[in-house]
Formats: sequence, C-alpha cells, structure tokens
Amino acid sequence: MSRAWTVFEPAFDDNPGWEGADLYDDLAIAQKLAREAYHHGVLGGVGGERLTWQPDGADCWNLLDGDEPTPVSIQARAVRSAVGHLARGPSPEDQLAMASEFRIPLPLDDTRGGYGEVVVQRDGISGRFAVTDGALVRLQTWVDGGGWCDVSDVGRAVAFSRSRENALETALHVAGIEADRHRRRTRAGG
Repeated sequence: MSRAWTVFEPAFDDNPGWEGADLYDDLAIAQKLAREAYHHGVLGGVGGERLTWQPDGADCWNLLDGDEPTPVSIQARAVRSAVGHLARGPSPEDQLAMASEFRIPLPLDDTRGGYGEVVVQRDGISGRFAVTDGALVRLQTWVDGGGWCDVSDVGRAVAFSRSRENALETALHVAGIEADRHRRRTRAGG
C-alpha cells in the first residue's frame, strides 16, 4: 500500500540553481515565494504589481508579467511513499547503516581529568570502518597488535579496514584499555 500527495515545484526555465526553486506542499506558498524571487531577482524589486499566475492545464501554472509570459512556472508533482515504511520508520539495521560515526565513552569511575571517548568512523568511499581517537588534526587509528598509529603513517586502507561490527567490538575493547590508562595517570597525579 502506498500513499500519494502533491508537491509544487517552481522552475525558472531549466535553471535548477534558481533561488525560487524548491518543493512546497502548498500551491499558494509556492506561488508567493516564486513570484517574490522573480520580482526581486530579475525585476530588481520594480513592477511586481503586474505579476500574476495563469493556470496551464490541471497541474501547471505560469507567471505572467502583464500579458507577457516569464520563464517562471510551477509544476504539480505526485510523490509516493510506502505507508508502512512511513508508519514504521527505518528499521534498526537501516538506522545503523546510515550512521557515519559512533562515539564510545570511556568507562570512567570519576571525571578527574575530563571526558574521553573512542570514535568509530566510516569511510565515505569504501564504507569500511576505523577505530580512531576522533582528532580533527593528526587522526590516529587503532591497529591490532600496534596500538594507536597516525592514519597518515599506516594509510587509509589499513585504518578503514574493519566491518562495522568488528570496529564497534574493537572500540569497546580499546575504551577499556584507555580507561585503565586514564585511571593509572590520575592515580599517579599526571
């Protein structure tokens, strides 16, 4: 079962970058905003009283400047979606698949020394994951058997070589190691 509704899409000839181009669920709003964009963007804010909309069939409206056509029109389009999908929303697996980053807090008993976390990041190209320190500069990745290494030293192929499940499992392990290091440092006073 699917559900359909109508959206209204203003267009300036075939210019998709036009500032009035967007999707609206209300024709009156689409007409008002498209008219204003044309009035200010093309006419320089002069002569707006001459601008009117003329229907062109059942699902199209053209903007006229007096009796002259302009390059602006609005097209009604039907949009469909599965009702069940809308009612349920994405499945938990779909939600996980959309995530590009997971933050695993260090399991600290106290907050002396601040907050810490291990970050699992997805590579946008390969879709593989890395266990990282989350740094914006000089990003480090956890390499099994080697500990923390600069991504620039080991390369992205090595850093982003894990499945999501393996990366999350490794991140939990690394968070425990880092929490122990933190406890030892705070007990030693540094």
